Amino acid sequence: MKIVSVRHLLLAGAVMLLPAAAQASSKPEDVKIPKTVSACELSDLQAASACSGYFAGNLNGGKDDKIAASKYALDLIGYTWDGKTIVEKIDKIDSIAFSAPLIGVNFISIHYGGGKDSPFKGDDTTGFYRVETSTALTQLATRYGSLSNAILYATLPLNPGGGIPGGGNPGSGGPGDGPVDGGGLGSAVPEPAVWAQLIMGFGLIGFARRRRMASVAA
Repeated sequence: MKIVSVRHLLLAGAVMLLPAAAQASSKPEDVKIPKTVSACELSDLQAASACSGYFAGNLNGGKDDKIAASKYALDLIGYTWDGKTIVEKIDKIDSIAFSAPLIGVNFISIHYGGGKDSPFKGDDTTGFYRVETSTALTQLATRYGSLSNAILYATLPLNPGGGIPGGGNPGSGGPGDGPVDGGGLGSAVPEPAVWAQLIMGFGLIGFARRRRMASVAA
């Protein structure tokens, strides 16, 4: 009875260590959560498959707090931004038209002024969108006006069946099966700390089994 209890304790300890190790290795840095002033919808922008916002202010700037807020917003729609790399920024716009036609999976932010036809009248806001299209689009139709500027962060290829390679097709404001970064997919290989905890856990299980077998043989 005593040996079984020890074994159970060791097994329980090993199981408890694994999620703790995973959490410790994947714990994100402190993020700047921007203030949401109204909810976005997929119908707000042509071909949008996910959106986040609308967040207060113009987040298409270069200050640290805006960069942190943009990272947070992009992560919600499945893209891990490095805080500096973009494809193109367009200013003083009347429409969403970047230099090159959009095709595949595109991550975009749009800053709206506070005009009467903006998402939130009286306040400027920023919305973030994931746009998926198999047809090259030279211009994206928007529900709102009062456009100020827009950023194209990244363009990735579509899978043959649609969607980001390795990712899902999230709804409004929801993440996909996994975020992607500017180089493609995020790594699925466990961190060194996770490997260490796995090895420790299996070692404890093996030790408990050996003790039990030795006791039975005696």
